[in-house]
Amino acid sequence: MKRHFRSSYVKAGIILFLAAAAGFGLPWVLLRFGDEQRLGRVEQEEVSQMELTDQPVLTIVEKIRLMQRASSNSMVLAKGRNYSTNTIGARIAGELDALSELGLPVPSADLEDSVFSMTPVFMMDVESENSFIVWTGEVYVDSGVQMELSLDDETGKILSLSCVGSVYEEIGSGTDAADSFGGYLGCHVASMSVSDSEVTGYLDEEMKKIYESEIQNQAESGSTWDDARAQVNERWGLDNLGYTASVNYGDESGMEVQYWISVSEGDGSLQILPR
Repeated sequence: MKRHFRSSYVKAGIILFLAAAAGFGLPWVLLRFGDEQRLGRVEQEEVSQMELTDQPVLTIVEKIRLMQRASSNSMVLAKGRNYSTNTIGARIAGELDALSELGLPVPSADLEDSVFSMTPVFMMDVESENSFIVWTGEVYVDSGVQMELSLDDETGKILSLSCVGSVYEEIGSGTDAADSFGGYLGCHVASMSVSDSEVTGYLDEEMKKIYESEIQNQAESGSTWDDARAQVNERWGLDNLGYTASVNYGDESGMEVQYWISVSEGDGSLQILPR
């Protein structure tokens, strides 16, 4: 009996996954496979009739959490619902441009001679039955910059980005980066902590205390914390080498997701990754 129950559960999971896939208009071959599975099951045991319905619209936070769930399954597709391998490159370039305008130190959106290796993936949580399509892969820019990213097929938003080889003129601050990326996603910042790396390798512990005290005094005189740090750095002759920010974003779902945002001027790296 246990073996029969396990077999039925596995079959049910396969049928549920294919049923959700049908709601996204996946290729006929997959649907035919699902039909054969359902017909085979009817011949062996009694089941209730399945009705395909539209998939629920998920928020950005719900989609990212779905990608992280152990109960999520994935299936590679030939194309997405809104983008194909012929159109995804232009969308990525546009989104990088949007992030740049928000002050994030992303690579140039001039990707005309770049190589795109992006794949659409159907993601589904078999427990909640929620699903969506995400593009994942790499972009190789002619200048030597290499990017790994994921992009939501429904909204066209970049959900994660990791790149190396960039040359930064200005990297901004971790606080501004966290706020800007949250606004880009349509999320609010629930909490954040920012650590700047400009002091690393320059000061011993005693000098760090003096440095932090000067920033505090500058901030108390009316400057923002970021402006105070920039002014102290200028007086001390310190370069802004980078920063890391741990941010919790929330949205209308009432849920939150944690992101790690890191910029290093030394190796030209940028990471915007959910954790």
